[in-house]
Formats: sequence, structure tokens, C-alpha cells
Amino acid sequence: MEIRNFPYTDLEVPLVHLRDSGAKFYRGDEGLIVRGGTCYPLEISTGPHPGINSDVQPILAAYAACAQGESRIIDLRFPGRYGYAAELAKMGLSYKIDGNLLKIQGNGGNLEGTIVKALDLRAGAALALCGLVAHGETVIEDAWQIQRGYDRFDEKLKDLMSQPL
Repeated sequence: MEIRNFPYTDLEVPLVHLRDSGAKFYRGDEGLIVRGGTCYPLEISTGPHPGINSDVQPILAAYAACAQGESRIIDLRFPGRYGYAAELAKMGLSYKIDGNLLKIQGNGGNLEGTIVKALDLRAGAALALCGLVAHGETVIEDAWQIQRGYDRFDEKLKDLMSQPL
């Protein structure tokens, strides 16, 4: 699959972490070419640019849900901003908050579709990603949160889903 017009320069550090945790992708002529891989747990901390932005951590938590084992996320800019984890838990994710550290016990993406609520833009995106790998239907309440920040989010997901892996 290829993600066209991929913003490499804005996401260099998260891409390093994803590659280190087993994701396989390559820079193509028109975008990022994803070739699968194995999700291994990751350890990240947020920080100022060019580090991992706080807004990316819920999306990386969705990735961690697909790993097998414990991932650790600490948000240094907005400590304790992990409300989305309770929504992911409704899908079967096991997590623990230890001070400012979010520990996610990934179960290989063995999640169940259910009704969840988008608490904000990035939390909604993380729920949508987990919904794609979940068994059964996932309904995201307050999904307007996702649409307000991602142009044509649903169309882009459908386009990605129609591409061969």
C-alpha cells in the first residue's frame, strides 16, 4: 500500500520508532510504501519538534495495541493525557497508568468492536485505527472530532483499505 504525499520531514522521529518496532515501509517516488512487518512493543516520550509531538501519541498507542507485549508512552508536554486509553479498553485493550507513564499491554490487535467515544481529534483517529483491526463493528460516537481535523478522513481510509498489502 502507498500513502501518497506523505509528510516525511514532519514525522521522521515517529518513523524511526515504528521501524525499530518492526514496521516495514519505504520511501517511494510519490509517498510512503508500507509492506507490513511485525508489531513489537515500543517506548516513546513526547517532546518538541523534531521529536514525537503529543498529538501523535494516541495514534502510536493504537499501534501498541497491535503489538505483543508491553509498550510505554510518556507525554512530557501534557502529562497524564491518556483519557483515550479508557475508550480503547472498551475494545479489549489492557492498560495501566503509573504516574505520568501509560503502559499498554498489547495483545496482537485482538480487539473487539464496540461503541466508543472520540474524546478529541487524535483520540478519535486512534479509535478508528483500532476499529479497523477489531473483530466486529466499531461505532465511534462524536466522530465529528475526527472530521474537524482530518480532511476527507473516511475517504482516505477507504482508499487505503482498497489497496493490496
